[in-house]
Amino acid sequence: MAAALAVGAAAFQGLAASERSLNVVSELQEARLIAQQIRTANGDIGAWQTAYVWDRRRLGLAAAVAPDNVTRAGFLVAGQDLQPLLDSMPRALLTASEKDTFDQLNQSWMDFFAIDDQIVDNYALDTPAGLAAGDALVVAVHEVVDSGAVGAGT
Repeated sequence: MAAALAVGAAAFQGLAASERSLNVVSELQEARLIAQQIRTANGDIGAWQTAYVWDRRRLGLAAAVAPDNVTRAGFLVAGQDLQPLLDSMPRALLTASEKDTFDQLNQSWMDFFAIDDQIVDNYALDTPAGLAAGDALVVAVHEVVDSGAVGAGT
């Protein structure tokens, strides 16, 4: 009887450990899904920005960056959707190095959107100087994105 109780207790402990392991695996799968969604957002945001930048030729500078321009509006929505996604990452599951990388990713996104604000400010001037300054910032921000600094670690 004692042996049966000991085997039962060991089996119960094994089941509890398995359940904990399964929970961790499930949480890691959730973190991976969030990382994939961030990667997708990276592409979406870059594409929307490229589209509104091209609209400067089709619509004019000020109209291209107007919030009611379809491509600029798409960019703004994609940007607004990104922050809750970044906030949803289960940071407790990350190693110290992964947390540092994720913090750098968040900072890169903040920098990206700050530069985008400068692009908009320049284009909104609707002047040749505003066009030149805005275009220079577009090139600079896309060099950063293409280097992997934004979207890295996802």
